[in-house]
Amino acid sequence: MPRNPAPVVVRLAASACAVLGVACHDHIPSAPTRVAAASDQIVSCQADVRAHTVSCGASGAPVTTATTSGFAADVIVGGQNTNVLLKSTNVSYDATAQIFQADVTVQNLMTPTLGTADGNTMSGVKVFFNAGPNVVSGSGTVTVANADGTDTFAETNQPFFLYSEILPTGNTSAAKTWQWAVPTTVTSFTFDVLVDAPTAPPRATTCMAQAGPTITLTGVHTTEYHNPSLANTKVDASTAQFMTGSNFPVRISGAHLCWHGGEIIGQLPPSTSWPTMIKTFAILVDTGSNVTVEDFSMFDYGNGVSLQQNAPNYTVRSGYYIYDRDGCVENDYALSGTIDDVYMECYSPIADAGGFAGVDGRNNLVTLKNSLVHLQPMDGVFKGSIPGTVGIFEWGSPSDSTSPHLALFNNVFRVDQNSAEPYLAPPPGKLVDCANNVMIWLGTGPFPATLPLTFNGRTCYTVMTGQAGLDYWNAAVAKWRADHPSLLPDIAPPVVSLFSPGIVGSTTLSGTVNLTATAADDWAVGGVQFAMNSQNIGAEVLTPSPLTKYTLSWDSTTLPNGTYTLTATARDTSGHSTTSAGVPVTIQN
Repeated sequence: MPRNPAPVVVRLAASACAVLGVACHDHIPSAPTRVAAASDQIVSCQADVRAHTVSCGASGAPVTTATTSGFAADVIVGGQNTNVLLKSTNVSYDATAQIFQADVTVQNLMTPTLGTADGNTMSGVKVFFNAGPNVVSGSGTVTVANADGTDTFAETNQPFFLYSEILPTGNTSAAKTWQWAVPTTVTSFTFDVLVDAPTAPPRATTCMAQAGPTITLTGVHTTEYHNPSLANTKVDASTAQFMTGSNFPVRISGAHLCWHGGEIIGQLPPSTSWPTMIKTFAILVDTGSNVTVEDFSMFDYGNGVSLQQNAPNYTVRSGYYIYDRDGCVENDYALSGTIDDVYMECYSPIADAGGFAGVDGRNNLVTLKNSLVHLQPMDGVFKGSIPGTVGIFEWGSPSDSTSPHLALFNNVFRVDQNSAEPYLAPPPGKLVDCANNVMIWLGTGPFPATLPLTFNGRTCYTVMTGQAGLDYWNAAVAKWRADHPSLLPDIAPPVVSLFSPGIVGSTTLSGTVNLTATAADDWAVGGVQFAMNSQNIGAEVLTPSPLTKYTLSWDSTTLPNGTYTLTATARDTSGHSTTSAGVPVTIQN
């Protein structure tokens, strides 16, 4: 899967809420990947030297909001996005030294990583003074006292503070002290702030850039790859495919291990039971801290990337989970980790509750960002309706205090129906940070869980429904897939099984009946053909409705009464095909 970093530089006007500790809301993103352009709304901030506060005003009838940082800020209303969040502490004025100061941190709320053009080389984040400081009350001149330098942003010689860090989505910089030289004759002054940083998309960052030896895997693997001795090693599997027909096609261990690329292909039919599916693992990480698994795809396994007890501080990024039958990211031991830029179609996307005794993750944090998460109904369920799902966040009971904390940034979630278990919304008491997430609800009635629409003063979730929601999701998926092209060949046939009759429905057919098969493929299903005793009946069904379900309305009177074997043959768009196990049916008219 090739990378195309396409680095850009974004220059953003920091809104009043960004500058002073609370974030703007009223934001419905236009795509799951958000690269902000220059702001059309520059915010003027006013510092009150005597009160040790700063307040900011802009057009759009701002509302003053008090903060705990010592600043007071206005929330900007309108279409301006929440891109960065600058928070301040320790606001003070030293009349003897004539210095007004505040400690300021920068948090990145956007999809691109800030402070790097290639994802690995640090350039840093600059915060510019675009205008001012200008005295508005009292007399004298105010200047920025400890700028790291001057540069040209909109004009020449503009002072800036440099944060010498790379800031991925959601990350917050170390605090930096800003100082202004303010004579005692000045009681208030104003200034405007802008942010300037090179950016790189999530896939520009790769663990293949880290030091250490490289093992290269290529071609089609029909036997399992197990290697417990991969500490500080890079495994380049970008041209490898695994179709082993086994429960553990890839099993790896080693601190600072980098697994890059590869496709892991399962072959179990959709009718396979949940107790069987949960014993299958596409990539199993047994041990090793700071393991990264990136740029992979996997199809038709129970567990996708599974982190075992001694694999803390994991990173899973730029992966595609296709028809994953249990936990996409299985973190049963409640470890800290980051999930970034993944596309999941899963029965249980984020599984952090394995039920093992002695597990305590209360001091750990799971961060999910820049990702597409589809809670996909499956035929093999743990409990509840068929097809069905568990929650997006499998996090234990509400009274489980030992589960990890959760942070969510720039994700798009899709839910088609209510789940048999919690949680569709972030688990109670576990959310510690949240910004710019979209929930697509395609079920009936209102969304069946209570979502935090705001968190710490900024948009946490926006809910979309109906055709508009589906269109938004489809556009997000199309963009993700365009950004993550695969050069691997299509080597595997679809998986298919009869759903009705089969898993549900009567095997006695009378009059016009609906015949339904479930089919999925690692690329795309081209169509499903039904047959009685190996003779085709009806036209090939080309379109699923709902997803993975192919239904033929068929007049059973076209065949004589009797006993038959019903089958369904699914083909993919590359010409591979699979015929389902037969289901005995009786035509009785």
